[in-house]
Amino acid sequence: MSQPKITLYSDSHFFSPYVMSVYVALKEKGVRFELEPVDLAEHENQQEAYAELSLTRRVPTLLHENFSLSES
Repeated sequence: MSQPKITLYSDSHFFSPYVMSVYVALKEKGVRFELEPVDLAEHENQQEAYAELSLTRRVPTLLHENFSLSES
């Protein structure tokens, strides 16, 4: 049985306490996930590709298969 693909989008310097909270929770639960950095200084969060994932265009954004959950 394979686990669903989960991706955590984080700020590229890992300063966000909100990202850290999600990261720790996933690690503590033993959930396998990929970490995808978003360079906020380069405004990667304002690009259309990221806007399709995150309605708020903020981090963290957690993508679970076709479901996306963004920080509000």
